Amino acid sequence: MLMRVSCYSQTTYPKELIIDGDTVVAITLDNCREINQVFLDAKHYKIVSDSLNQKVILLNGRIDNDSIIIGDQNFQIDNFETIMYNKQLVTDRLEQDLKDTDNELTRSKKGSELVKKAVIGSIGLNVLLLLAMMLNR
Repeated sequence: MLMRVSCYSQTTYPKELIIDGDTVVAITLDNCREINQVFLDAKHYKIVSDSLNQKVILLNGRIDNDSIIIGDQNFQIDNFETIMYNKQLVTDRLEQDLKDTDNELTRSKKGSELVKKAVIGSIGLNVLLLLAMMLNR
């Protein structure tokens, strides 16, 4: 292929020449190195990108797994709170029953003391009556 001499007079590279409808690009060794570096960088970024995509997939899997674990723990916490609420209700009922029983026992003791005092009083009156009858005879 013959090149026109005018193409050599250009001072900046890369050069683009159209010869009989074909495009020819002339580059320097430095241009070739730059182009090669672009391809190497692109290959490196592709590898890094693939690695990061794998890490994203792994992390998404961990997030999904952790979400399931958190959901289970929230369910357990809700169940525990329900159990604790029910236990508190039972405790409150037992405390009220204990208070009621204590009040009943206190009333019963007071009633027993009244009966005791009444019996002692009636015995005392009977003794006095007997003494009075004995003295009158």
